[in-house]
Amino acid sequence: MLVETTSKRLRELFYFTVPLIIGQVGQMLFSVGDIFVAGRYSTESVSSIGVAAGILSPFIMIGVSTLLSVSSVTAKMRGEDKNPHQNGVWGSGMSLALALAFLICLALYIFTFFVEDIGLTNEIVPLVRTYLLWVNISIFPALVFQMVKEYLQA
Repeated sequence: MLVETTSKRLRELFYFTVPLIIGQVGQMLFSVGDIFVAGRYSTESVSSIGVAAGILSPFIMIGVSTLLSVSSVTAKMRGEDKNPHQNGVWGSGMSLALALAFLICLALYIFTFFVEDIGLTNEIVPLVRTYLLWVNISIFPALVFQMVKEYLQA
């Protein structure tokens, strides 16, 4: 009986975690794809993407880690038999995601003007700046996706 219950719960846990794992791996593969494409052009392109990804990561992580709270709040409300959708979690979470995206995009945009001050070689500074400006656009959909994912996984 205990073995059957444990086996059933492990299967349920496995089925629950597979989409989460796929989502996280998919997010990490974006940088890998950039490296494969840049590798066809030059070593400066590859190095600039590596540097730019390192610069971008803290900005994105601030947004993603803040939005992790959406799943906790949603799960708590569901545990208390309250409807999180009626209690404004969806709207608050979306507002938080959009506000964070705006602030992070603005901060990253301002930071791009100071890239040459962090000691990079002159060859990759314009490439890093260009990459950051283009990737900056993707912060909005990335944080909206993160909010929806957190809400739904709760």
